Amino acid sequence: LIIGDFVNWADLDPLGRHLPPSMTGYRRMLQDGQRAAEGNTIVQISLVAESSSLQARLATYGIATQTVQQVEPIIVLPQSSLVQVFRELGVNKNLSLSGRPARPKGALGTSVVYRIKGDVVVFTPLFLDQTDFYMSSDMNLLIEVIKDSLKFIYTNWNKPKRPLMVLLLRVSQVWGSHFERLLEMMAAFKQGGWEGVPVQLGRLQQFIASSSVEQLDFVQEDLGKLTPRNSVMPPTLLSRQSRVSVFNPRSSRVSHAGRSASPPPPQITEDIDFSKLYDPTEIMGHFEECVLVITKMQLLSRLFLSHGPGFQTPLGTVVEVVKSLYDRALQEHDWHSIRIGASLLSKTVDSLAPSITLMVAVNRQVCLGVLGHTEHVISEPLPPAEIQTVLFNSVRPHHVADCSLQQELVRYLGGFATSEPALFRGMQRIRLGWLTQAMAEELKMSETSAETGPVTTNLYQLSPSAIKQLLFTVLSSRYENAERTWLQQRRREGSLNRVPPHFYEKVLQVLLQSRGGLGLYKYHLPQEPLVQDNKPQDKSFILCVEELLSQAPRPEYRQLVVELLIVLAAFFERNNEVVVSEPISLNELLAEAATLYTNEHLHTADPASRDDVILAFAESYPHGKNGTTAFLLRACVDYLLHSDVDFDASQCIVS
Repeated sequence: LIIGDFVNWADLDPLGRHLPPSMTGYRRMLQDGQRAAEGNTIVQISLVAESSSLQARLATYGIATQTVQQVEPIIVLPQSSLVQVFRELGVNKNLSLSGRPARPKGALGTSVVYRIKGDVVVFTPLFLDQTDFYMSSDMNLLIEVIKDSLKFIYTNWNKPKRPLMVLLLRVSQVWGSHFERLLEMMAAFKQGGWEGVPVQLGRLQQFIASSSVEQLDFVQEDLGKLTPRNSVMPPTLLSRQSRVSVFNPRSSRVSHAGRSASPPPPQITEDIDFSKLYDPTEIMGHFEECVLVITKMQLLSRLFLSHGPGFQTPLGTVVEVVKSLYDRALQEHDWHSIRIGASLLSKTVDSLAPSITLMVAVNRQVCLGVLGHTEHVISEPLPPAEIQTVLFNSVRPHHVADCSLQQELVRYLGGFATSEPALFRGMQRIRLGWLTQAMAEELKMSETSAETGPVTTNLYQLSPSAIKQLLFTVLSSRYENAERTWLQQRRREGSLNRVPPHFYEKVLQVLLQSRGGLGLYKYHLPQEPLVQDNKPQDKSFILCVEELLSQAPRPEYRQLVVELLIVLAAFFERNNEVVVSEPISLNELLAEAATLYTNEHLHTADPASRDDVILAFAESYPHGKNGTTAFLLRACVDYLLHSDVDFDASQCIVS
């Protein structure tokens, strides 16, 4: 093929490592480009204001921006439009090739200037898109994302010229309590660096010559036909006769003070029993009477789940009414209403599948679901469509807002998996439904310890940036707060599915001396072939143990089972000649220990249910003569005295 000039050397060796002497110029060009990319990476940043009024207001603070009209003839489009453009790549009807899947383009892809059918086009980053999810509406989080994106671009840029980031500034994002942080970021840009990343701030036109430019020759359709018309940044600039704005004019609505409307007071509710509402007429009657956006959104969610998204109301279909209310909630930063609306509108966060893949890559399972309902365990990478199906079929019917919140958590957990791997110490299975309970408990504890009066903040009312910080606090806490009870600590550890060091070795020790295996309710963990075929560090063994622990109905119960297994391991280690023939029922052992505890400590004649007994037992401290460990050990000894126990004679030899 080479002799016949059907294949070029460059096609076989794109890096130029084995080129013949006649092509040294080609090699030199590649090497020069590589050196330029390694030693001269400066991220160019251009600021675009969505309106001239916002531009003038930012100018009073020394922030120079351009409007969309001022960057002409350069076309500015959202990242979602770039996705539609790249769907043309590889399309071949004769070969039944549908082209590139409609998946997001990351920070590197939007840092390039594109030439498309004679037009110069730049695209705003993925995190600025408002077409799918709401996280870009939280400016505090957006600033953190910008910082991470700049570091990522600086570290991974490998093109000869410089990257270009176009930042769109919206009225709804700029004004608020975070404005000082925004000013600090802009001041750092003007000084030439931020968080260790060299940057250059300037006008978009002056950066075109120094930016990396790619020619997209595969685009056959008109650019206007390839961009989504339902985008919040509609590509009206594609028509040279009607280049007015590529952004949604509704996002420019501000209060008389020049700032976006302030968030409503947290956790204010109206007295409506949603569980008894089924009749559409009654639901819409309450909808017309109520005032709060959150109440209206909860009524619509009730109507959505009972009658479907296309159900016709006097104000339009359910989805249409939700969309209108969702836009209002975005303006007011009513995060609880936003999360409900995003769930009902089937919105999904970007990089959902890659974030789960990151968790799976570090040997962690991710469980989507709601506490008390069936969970979906993800132990291998899944395509985005399957993950969305799980969310909207397994989570949304039981808790609408949780469907959105769990997507946020997946996104944050994926980032922590690479930047803060120590946070996942002792965690093999991350159950998002239980994790939200731990976060709600932590929020309640923090407000109680702050002595701010009654708890008023709902977990779902927190902003995305506050959710991320709360998640980090929950994952990293060492429970050294003296005000935290043992029940709260056990609930926290159980919600995180965290086990102590060498736990799986201890479980293996128990299995080695229990021929009948271990049981927890209806689940049975056999001794063979598990012990014979596995070591304690093997993933298959760990997953079997986690499946056993997942049968626990509540977080504190799971933690007590972990403590019970540690006690059993210590007993068998000291008595290695003891071998139990029948299955060891962990739930019966735990119930016996809790009963022994309540009989000695709770002097009351009122009969208590088993759940109440376990709850009282979980409130006790673990150590000491009257601690839970002592009662767990007593229960184990009593159980073994009345069980079918053998003795291994080889372990009873007196030397």
